[in-house]
Amino acid sequence: MRMPTAISLAALWTAGCLTTQAATYFVDRNRANASDGNPGTESAPWKTIQHAVDVVQAGDTVYIKSGTYRERIMLTGSSGSEGESGNATAGYITYAGYPGHTVVLDGSGFSGWGCAFMSGKWAAGSRAMNYIRIRDLTIRNYPEHGIDFEENSTDPDGSRGSHHIIIENVTLANCGNEGVMIEPGDIRVGGESHNIILRNCTAYNNGHHGLKFSGEVTGLHDRRVIRDSIIEGNTCYANGWSGSDGLGIHVSTACRAITVRNNTCYNNYKAGLGGHEIFDSVYENNVSYGNGTAGNAYEQDGMTFWNCKNLVVRGNLIYDNPGYGIAFSRQLSGSAHQVYNNVVCRNGDGGISLYQTGNAAVSHNTLADNTGIGLRSDSGLGGNVLKANILYRNGTQVAPGSDTFDYNLYDPNVFFGRKGSHAVSGNPAFADAGNADYRLQPDSPAVDAAVALGIAADRDGTARPQGGGYDIGAYEYTGAAPPPPVPQPAPPSNLRIVP
Repeated sequence: MRMPTAISLAALWTAGCLTTQAATYFVDRNRANASDGNPGTESAPWKTIQHAVDVVQAGDTVYIKSGTYRERIMLTGSSGSEGESGNATAGYITYAGYPGHTVVLDGSGFSGWGCAFMSGKWAAGSRAMNYIRIRDLTIRNYPEHGIDFEENSTDPDGSRGSHHIIIENVTLANCGNEGVMIEPGDIRVGGESHNIILRNCTAYNNGHHGLKFSGEVTGLHDRRVIRDSIIEGNTCYANGWSGSDGLGIHVSTACRAITVRNNTCYNNYKAGLGGHEIFDSVYENNVSYGNGTAGNAYEQDGMTFWNCKNLVVRGNLIYDNPGYGIAFSRQLSGSAHQVYNNVVCRNGDGGISLYQTGNAAVSHNTLADNTGIGLRSDSGLGGNVLKANILYRNGTQVAPGSDTFDYNLYDPNVFFGRKGSHAVSGNPAFADAGNADYRLQPDSPAVDAAVALGIAADRDGTARPQGGGYDIGAYEYTGAAPPPPVPQPAPPSNLRIVP
């Protein structure tokens, strides 16, 4: 069935063995002669994606032509043994919409468990799949997840997760649970999930979270793990209509070395982005606004983290959320979070909260026009270092705990015992505070008023320091202000796809 690209037999013959090259196949359900009995060429394509899964091998590409495909696709194959993984030598197996075509996988009418693509314990054969790429598709209306990579077994002491998975340029809408769900594998048998990339996807109107990495559900952090993975460039909104959950992007329990960057999350039922019991991970350059639409008394934050360890939260723009902009709740032993270069403005409960959190470094943030508390550490564990932040027109500027404060700018000014001898007061002279452009003008008292804190660049990537010293807040004054950072108004949040 495999169709290697045209090449001479002499070139194929290497070291006495006949080898094949990666093949390209086509699925086109709307073509008159489409049939799963065809060779899968562009002129004689297959009719179903599932048949393609059943026969392709490592390195192959399956192009899907325009149409609406009503399939539940088991990457493990129809009977659990035909579906192949890619590998490091031959490469990924790719399932992709054909360039310029509109490909929709629609789960309308399916009942019970059902995903557009699934592997592991819920698929035939219960096998985790590796080196799989899925791209350029729209997935909608499935009763469970849009895409689900599960571990290979229900046995928690020996399960293996998927690795080297790329999901990119996929729209996931109106599914009953997550748009994308990635499950872990057991680290004790070398089966942890890793090298997962979710890139440039759009997830909206899904019942639970838009995109989720899920680690060890029992909270035993030496067991089932996802590590060394990236969630980047995605847009997630209006997720959570089932009522039980609803973050735009959620990384959960025992995930390690995860990078969450350049995503936009808004109008989700709970928080925009979150992390629960995750380690050594980075959240950077994300935008989160207008979340918490369910009106719950908790998890209405722009970004929320609980029981985590050693997070870096930097360069994010967080605004117009009813809860805190960035909220830390409790932490795992030995943690030392770094929170810097964030712009956190116009949030309801406040800017940054450190609830039962200690030894965090919170520096070079701009906390402005928050209704509640600009910077809260009074319920923390102590040992936090809070320096070079701008606190501007917050309802309550600061609720201090037994921490180190210094080099912060307050407008209006406040007085408390741990304020530090280098604190600054006065109007920070933002470029355009009314339009949420919190970059500095040359006469700002924040200019050259800080010290070196080990942060080499500002939110725009400008090197620190500029001029005679380090500036307070998320931006260094450079003499010219770029365009304002706040996006235009969001699209409607009540969009729903119907069959």
